Amino acid sequence: MKDCTFLHKKSITTTRVGMSLGRTFEVVFSETNFTTSLTAIDQSMTLNDVLRVNGLMPRDGTFRYLSSSKGTMINHLPVGLAPDVVSVEIPKNIAQIWIDSQIKKERAFVTNNDARYVIFGAKKDTHANVFITKWKIKNMRCGYSFSPVGTTYEAGSIVFIRVPLNTNQTYLFNPKSGKEDYTVQLQDQDIESLRGFWSAWEIQEDLTIAKYRRDITPLPANYAPPRRKIKPSASKEAGPKSKENGTRRISMKSIHLIKNEPKIHSCNISKKNPTRKAHAIVCGLEVAPPAAVITGHVAAWGNKSRPTMINAEEFRYGMSHFVKIPEEGRFVPVYNPVQKASLQCRLTDSPDLRVDDLRGRWVVAQLRRHGTHKRILKLHSMPSDFV
Repeated sequence: MKDCTFLHKKSITTTRVGMSLGRTFEVVFSETNFTTSLTAIDQSMTLNDVLRVNGLMPRDGTFRYLSSSKGTMINHLPVGLAPDVVSVEIPKNIAQIWIDSQIKKERAFVTNNDARYVIFGAKKDTHANVFITKWKIKNMRCGYSFSPVGTTYEAGSIVFIRVPLNTNQTYLFNPKSGKEDYTVQLQDQDIESLRGFWSAWEIQEDLTIAKYRRDITPLPANYAPPRRKIKPSASKEAGPKSKENGTRRISMKSIHLIKNEPKIHSCNISKKNPTRKAHAIVCGLEVAPPAAVITGHVAAWGNKSRPTMINAEEFRYGMSHFVKIPEEGRFVPVYNPVQKASLQCRLTDSPDLRVDDLRGRWVVAQLRRHGTHKRILKLHSMPSDFV
């Protein structure tokens, strides 16, 4: 059987080509609503290679992006792992921009599809493939250029990075995987003052090291370097807010179950302070009759983005618990009302959540038995999942 470049069929098939199995899949050109079918001789070929072999790359030298149904880049996927229908469409986190203005002070303000972006190092009269970050300058999204083929970054490339809180290693966008997994090491003597903030960095010669460009980094108006926490002496430590575990006890009513495993309830609390929401979520309750009034301890007061979080006065394996992941280490206290003492529990990762990625954040963890540590708190979800 001869190989066919275009097969005008609607179904996805696996075709025998010569002595090997090829795969036929549909390609949808989103802008023109045109659909065609392509056959790949070898299922290990990437989707990008199939487009190139079949002459479907743009003639103006731009790159043709393929997106999944979720808007992520999938050019790198082998045909055997590709979805049945492939869309020719710019991914959600990428912009392909024609730079037609003169660049001043290495920074360009460019417009693309009614959105404005800030880009450093772009060259006039060229197409820029730009990864769009979450950082904004003057309400404009910031992005950095990369190459979708060949060497991803060049020495001297300016990229935007949010400096990690606890490490000097971070990740840039990698078109060969469609993810942010291109590893770079950050080098600067003042890196501690930049942790948690977005800034501009320059890729160095070996392409795995980046150095801070303070001359082109506009700091936010409320910028203040983080201060190191100093543990107070025993004589100056403030007394606990309650006799049990140093947090405020509060009454809850109108309690309703919103998550069964581990159990999370919603409830109402007193709204004496008008700046605080009356709605709250509570961890650790096994059975809570709607008409009952139960007490618990406030883990964190609510704000504009989250409700007040409360831990019930119970201690048993399988219970849920609101806990703030420490900046260092993995042990956190959990109060046991029977022993009238706080017990140290070790935080452990889950398949979707990692302790090192969430330091300083509030999470929902589940108390479990453990052979080595006796008891652990396994990360389960984020409080925002229950808002």
